[in-house]
This record gives sequence, C-alpha cells and structure tokens, in this order.
Amino acid sequence: MNFLDCNLKHLHFQALNMWANYLETGDPCMSADTSIKCGQKEDVRALTDDQKRLVLRLRDEAALTLQNGLQAKS
Repeated sequence: MNFLDCNLKHLHFQALNMWANYLETGDPCMSADTSIKCGQKEDVRALTDDQKRLVLRLRDEAALTLQNGLQAKS
C-alpha cells in the first residue's frame, strides 16, 4: 500500500489498526488473530483488561473512521 496516495480517513484507519496490532503482538503489521493463524501464537502478548479494552476501542474507532469515510463518498 502506498500511504502517500491514500486519503486521511484511510490513513487514520491504518494507524489505529497498527497501534492495536503493536499492543497485541509488538508488530504493527501483525494482529493477534493473524499471528495465531500463522502458527506464531508465542508472539501474542498477554494483555491486561485495560489493554484489551483499548485494543477493542482502537479497532472500533478504526472501523468507524473508515465507514464514515466511505459514506461521505456515496
């Protein structure tokens, strides 16, 4: 993906998801789900309840950001 060519809402979407990924695995490009599916379960960090809530909030905000961006184009 070329981040220089994407719109601001898509950039926010990517940044929020990368932050959530980093909290989950230490790798901004690999979510916990993807890590487990790839057989790298050991890379998934044990999160506190507060961290788990933050990850969920980041993912929800990312989805809303992208959804609002798509609705604006319609």
